[in-house]
Amino acid sequence: MSSVDELKRIHIFEQLPTELLEKLSAISQVTIFSERAVIFKNGQPAEYFYALLKGKVLLEVELAEDILVSLDAIDPGEVFGWSAFFPRESYGAEAICAEPCEAVRFSREGLNQLMEEDPSLGYHLLKAVTSLLKTKVAKRTEHLLKILRMHPDLAEILPK
Repeated sequence: MSSVDELKRIHIFEQLPTELLEKLSAISQVTIFSERAVIFKNGQPAEYFYALLKGKVLLEVELAEDILVSLDAIDPGEVFGWSAFFPRESYGAEAICAEPCEAVRFSREGLNQLMEEDPSLGYHLLKAVTSLLKTKVAKRTEHLLKILRMHPDLAEILPK
């Protein structure tokens, strides 16, 4: 179980009232991972939502055999595995520890039960997660457009 103080270090939990943090703390589990440990694999059922306390986690997908693409680097205070908020979802990337890590994890079942029991917690959590997703989608869109602008075939037809 994590402490309320540990949860306050997680960005999406910063604005949550202490009583909601206490409820989250009760269903949390602090987990230690070694460097290069795989936390979850792409396509695996999304059973846990994670908040990173220490270390760095890379979210990667395999583009082709032996070609991995890093989609994101998760630093302390950030969350990953948000697919666990959605029913019957699987993870969309592989989460690999770039260094030794300490993370708080929450089971999908535990989160769902808590949000059913306390809709205000569900509201606050989903509001924070959707804000995070909006930021990530905007960032990925920006990167995709940058890559497309650099493509030699498109360079000829795009305005300068």
